[in-house]
Amino acid sequence: MNPTTFKSTFLPLGRRMYTVALRISGNPNDAEDIVQDTFARLWEIRDRLVHIGNHEAYALTMVKNLSLSLRNSRLLLQTEPISANEESSPVTQSCTETSEHDQMAEILRLIDSMPATQRNIIILHDIEGRSNDEIAQSTGLSHVNIRQLLSRGRRFLKSCLSKNKIV
Repeated sequence: MNPTTFKSTFLPLGRRMYTVALRISGNPNDAEDIVQDTFARLWEIRDRLVHIGNHEAYALTMVKNLSLSLRNSRLLLQTEPISANEESSPVTQSCTETSEHDQMAEILRLIDSMPATQRNIIILHDIEGRSNDEIAQSTGLSHVNIRQLLSRGRRFLKSCLSKNKIV
């Protein structure tokens, strides 16, 4: 897709994309960031967008998924982990909670460092709990490609986490 076609196809969707992002995130600054990130990701895959039947649905789905991912990652970081041993001392509980928050932050940082397509597939499948069929429908990727991206992404996470002894 050339730049002119990209602009004429996706820029008019900016307002709707912002509305979806704002509705989910509840924060105007986050909504703007999500829309910008969506445009950047769409631009990265512009050559594959010619095979997408409904560009508007694809872009809005991407915005929705990014918004939900941001909201979920913030909720995960704010949620107090449940301690396995409720009778342990407050100091031990505090250390455990801190290390679990650190682990989650590290995992989210690693996911953010993945290539865009791999990151999206990991988020859609492992964080949002979507099925391969739903992912294939929303992204236009084949089931084989989705399984491969999931495998690579999980292997990358496992490798990085074992090097850092987080697992």
